[in-house]
Amino acid sequence: MFARRSTFAWSLVAIFTAWTFPARDALAQGPKGGEEYAKRIRERLKGAKQLHIVKDKATSRSMSMAAARGALGTADDREGPREVTVGGEKLTVVELPIERDDQTSRAIAAAEEKAELTPLLFAITPELNDPPPAPSALSRSAGTGDGPEESVKIIGAPALWRKNLRGAGVVVAVVDTGVSRHSCFENRLDIANGAVFLNGRQPGSMIMDVKGHGTHVAGTIAGSEASGFGVAPESRILPIQVLDERGNGNELDIIRGVEYAIDNGAKVINLSLALVDNQGRPARTPIPERWREVAELALAKNVALIAAAGNSNATFVSAPASFPPPNVVGVGAVFLDGRRWSDPARGQGSNFGSGQFNASKPDISAPGVSIYSAHNRASNGGWTMTGTSMATPHVAGALALLRGKHPTVKVDALVDALAKTALPPSSSELGAGILDVEKAEALLAGGSDTVIDPKPKPPANEKVLRDLEDRILFWESKGIKRID
Repeated sequence: MFARRSTFAWSLVAIFTAWTFPARDALAQGPKGGEEYAKRIRERLKGAKQLHIVKDKATSRSMSMAAARGALGTADDREGPREVTVGGEKLTVVELPIERDDQTSRAIAAAEEKAELTPLLFAITPELNDPPPAPSALSRSAGTGDGPEESVKIIGAPALWRKNLRGAGVVVAVVDTGVSRHSCFENRLDIANGAVFLNGRQPGSMIMDVKGHGTHVAGTIAGSEASGFGVAPESRILPIQVLDERGNGNELDIIRGVEYAIDNGAKVINLSLALVDNQGRPARTPIPERWREVAELALAKNVALIAAAGNSNATFVSAPASFPPPNVVGVGAVFLDGRRWSDPARGQGSNFGSGQFNASKPDISAPGVSIYSAHNRASNGGWTMTGTSMATPHVAGALALLRGKHPTVKVDALVDALAKTALPPSSSELGAGILDVEKAEALLAGGSDTVIDPKPKPPANEKVLRDLEDRILFWESKGIKRID
């Protein structure tokens, strides 16, 4: 375990503008180029269907249900088109297979003569772990005097517990594969208010976590103090399932899940997922306006969005973690000794490098290797997982601790406190450094709750500044104002 050291200053620019990318055709990645990672993701996507938005070519507007049925025919979508509401906009969507025989390809080509199909990106749990092994007993943890897990100690959470800061009552939404009941959550898993958004269907009742990813993530956020692996052991979990039993979903349902979380009391939203194309490659295409709007809505409502940087060992960060902070905080993974996690033999590791505006990413890093947390198939068992998915809930839990003590402080200030007090990084690959929530709380408590100036530095580019002002006016026109 590394030593804890002095603070590290880091300024955050909370602005949006056009999406830009480095002028590179190939992925600049680790020794195996990330192709092994993409290959394994493609295997996971086999047999999957890709969601498309159906638009009228002449108007570029989403087609009506009746028009879509006429334009598409069956196109191998046996359920037919359906209507989905996202951000107040009604969209017509259709599912089409990514593996197509000649007949299906011709049907889709014929449909494209009459309609524009906009394929949506796949959302995945970026880890490549095999299905959960048999659970180990929780007796290895605090219940028998072993104390908190090393990753929890490294980020300084137990020091806040001793001050009676445990994130009591703070709602953290886990937008993932669902969350199963587990003893570590005690009575703090709010399944009754959870929701399911899968493949553009209407919200459903909560489905238990088959894959195990969401349960593990939630355990790291809110596992009880006795379990030893929860960062904010009195916070509450709002489970929102947007990924299926294989860890697959789509970007539209992620947005719907985030909107639901914002509307249902979440103060922190954990997104341990990444967007990829149908070849398993991390998304590098421009992200649609609806992504920008939901990120800005979260910030306007004082809700923190925390996202995984991705696991393809790439020199750019996967969306949605690529958005600038504090709108979205991108999280990288480190070994317990503080080195960036990298596993070139398997073509995976913690992404770093460029994000939106080619800004440096990730924003902050946290332990993400061999993290022990709750098992989805045993209500009193645990297991280990590795990846940026596991680092992300450490940051989400840390923000729950800070939010519990400072309920009215802006997200900007909380995120800035984490960045300014992070353990100084060994390289720029770790962003601001390694999470230290104890020092962040000390900084916030050093004076008034406004000790940190939450105002972003204005961009030098006047056009960017005008765009930002236009966005503020847009939200105010909808009756939504920043919470001050």
